[in-house]
Amino acid sequence: AGLGLAGLCAARLGAKRVAITDATPLTAQRNLETALLKNATVDTLWWQRATWRRERGIAKANKAYATGDKTHAAAPASTGESIADQDDSEPESDDEEPPNTPDSAQTVSALLKTLPDGNQPHMVIASDVCYSQGRREMQMLADTIGALCGDETFVYVVFEDRGDCCWGTLQHFW
Repeated sequence: AGLGLAGLCAARLGAKRVAITDATPLTAQRNLETALLKNATVDTLWWQRATWRRERGIAKANKAYATGDKTHAAAPASTGESIADQDDSEPESDDEEPPNTPDSAQTVSALLKTLPDGNQPHMVIASDVCYSQGRREMQMLADTIGALCGDETFVYVVFEDRGDCCWGTLQHFW
């Protein structure tokens, strides 16, 4: 569970509006209530992949299925082959993603509505979001941050290297 420390510090230092997010926000909410800060909220935020990445993953899985590549094959889905033909890298798996799962833009839309004038944030501080995730989770993080940010947004990804494969994880981010 996230503590919300980076967001609490930003709020205490005078940020106009701070949205502290986590998949499990109870501890951050308790810390915010204790700090008595009125310029911050705590929201649940689950990382999701962008629509274009899902479509590419489905197309590549379909291509693998059609060519008999059992390593990367998945059941056929309804997406054009042209996307798959442009990219020969390993397909992103959609095996665990239900069809009605929101994409990254849908996931952040409710959060953006809580910001002043519904604008994209000036700054994103992503604290301790890099640990033992795999490629898919890092894609979801990058896609969610991308959906949240505008051209003028500064993004800081900060973490402590705890020796749990973090550098290998980060190569999937870029």
